Amino acid sequence: MKNRPLRVLIIDDSQELLDGLQSAFADYSDRLEVAGTAADAETGLEMLRELDVDMVLLDMRLPGIDGVAAARIAHLEKPDVPVVLMSATDSAERHREGIAAGAAAVLSKDGDVATLVSRMIEVGRGGGE
Repeated sequence: MKNRPLRVLIIDDSQELLDGLQSAFADYSDRLEVAGTAADAETGLEMLRELDVDMVLLDMRLPGIDGVAAARIAHLEKPDVPVVLMSATDSAERHREGIAAGAAAVLSKDGDVATLVSRMIEVGRGGGE
């Protein structure tokens, strides 16, 4: 892992979740840094092309391009940047779709922040699903 914190791009259409994650990740600033946020996949993918990020944290359900399709595009355009999908459901089918699209992991939105951060760090070190 790099000596600097993982630079994470967060893409989610819930401003409340974006604000909450930014606030929560501040407690882990030695390991994670929010490089940017976007409320839709189109904006997020454009930011991915422009920013220096180490990881994308991406909601599965988004307006327009959904998270699985966005994960596929992100993986094709930036294969060295792992994508972690977040899901509000535990659907095994959606989980498989996300991994097949190139996501390094699919995590529950219902988990606690410490678990989310731990899994993100693990993925950032090359420990995907």
